[in-house]
Amino acid sequence: MGIAKPERRVAVMAFVHMFRAEHGYGPTYREIAAALGLGVATTQSHVRQLLEAGTLVSEPGKPRTLRPTEENQ
Repeated sequence: MGIAKPERRVAVMAFVHMFRAEHGYGPTYREIAAALGLGVATTQSHVRQLLEAGTLVSEPGKPRTLRPTEENQ
């Protein structure tokens, strides 16, 4: 059995936070997917849910702007 969806979203958040700390910019969906062993579509779904929940933010139309909100850093 795989990892539960809430745990995957926690893993996505942790990866985004770690990636930004290391590189200074946000990861792509492909980078998140590769790091967590997920498909790109699954990753997009998790990121969309985190964006809707307000735990991640991104600037529309600008690449690599995915980041945790201030209270989630």
